[in-house]
Amino acid sequence: MMGDILLLGAGRGGYSEGGGGGGGGGASGEVTYTVSASADDGSFGTPNNQTTSFPATFSILSSNTTFTASQREQDDDGFAFEYQKAFYRFQNINVAQGQTIQSAFLKIVMHSGTSSSAFFRIVGTDLDNVSAPSAASPDGDTSRHTSAIVSWSGAGLASFTYQTSPDIKTIIQEIVDRPGWSAGNAIMIQTYFDTQGSFGFAKKLRQVRSFDFSSAAYAAKLVITT
Repeated sequence: MMGDILLLGAGRGGYSEGGGGGGGGGASGEVTYTVSASADDGSFGTPNNQTTSFPATFSILSSNTTFTASQREQDDDGFAFEYQKAFYRFQNINVAQGQTIQSAFLKIVMHSGTSSSAFFRIVGTDLDNVSAPSAASPDGDTSRHTSAIVSWSGAGLASFTYQTSPDIKTIIQEIVDRPGWSAGNAIMIQTYFDTQGSFGFAKKLRQVRSFDFSSAAYAAKLVITT
């Protein structure tokens, strides 16, 4: 099933709808992609034995669930932490290799979390055409992060409306500039709390409604303008 796409083409004088392209050139204008499969969103996690330093390896996969989670939480039994990163994979991205990204935004519907003053990080998975994660894949590891990272400050808590991230065009640009990228490939965005900021041992959490929540009524969206 392809992502939902709304295209405003240059010189077309209006809107048209269509599927994401494969290969060849990319679209121009604003296109909205929606998570379109149960395996395309979820969370990467760590065992509950991490230090205060942000871990490099995320060996636990949680998908096919109604919520994704970005979390940093201290273990009550000792000086150890657990981390989770939410992921959102968008298929059939109709952007040509090297095409200039004018803007890009992640749109998600929050379910719950801790203090609304918290900020978390947005990053991309630095691969040409990322697959839906499996338990054996290392796609959650920080070695596959894009060098471009965007901080999202003050993202709200429970809501039934989409919240829009800051502009993440630097993340999308880094991925589509890869020599092996081509139109029709998939992009994965991840969100997480690391040690940035001085929130000490306080728990930080954002739960987001996933593809499996309410028959995909609140699935995450990626809006790209070229």
